[in-house]
Order: sequence, then C-alpha cells, then structure tokens
Amino acid sequence: MWQAVKFQATTLPHPFETKGQYERSLRVPIGPEWTTKSTFQNATKPRVMVKTGRVVEPISAPFK
Repeated sequence: MWQAVKFQATTLPHPFETKGQYERSLRVPIGPEWTTKSTFQNATKPRVMVKTGRVVEPISAPFK
C-alpha cells in the first residue's frame, strides 16, 4: 500500500511563514506547459552557478 506520509512536510520550508502560504505555492504550476519559457527558466535555475573545470578552494585563516 502506498504511503503519502513520507512525502508530507513536517515543518515549514525557509521562506514561508504560514501553512497557507506554503500550500498556495504548491498549487501554482511552474512547468513549461503553463508558463512562458523565460519564466520557467528563471523559476527553475540553480541559485549558484560554477563554471565547469574551476575548483572552488576553501577559505583558509590568515593566521596559524
């Protein structure tokens, strides 16, 4: 039997303050079938982009 409990949020994700805000955001379709191409790309693009081949070095303390 299929259990939907494991897919339910137990706490509110970061930008939401109320349960109603979160549920309202889930009702808005963001697929390319319902929105323009540019809107879909802006809504689904990654927040951080790193060019391929570049190595991101960790920050080191200036003192030892």
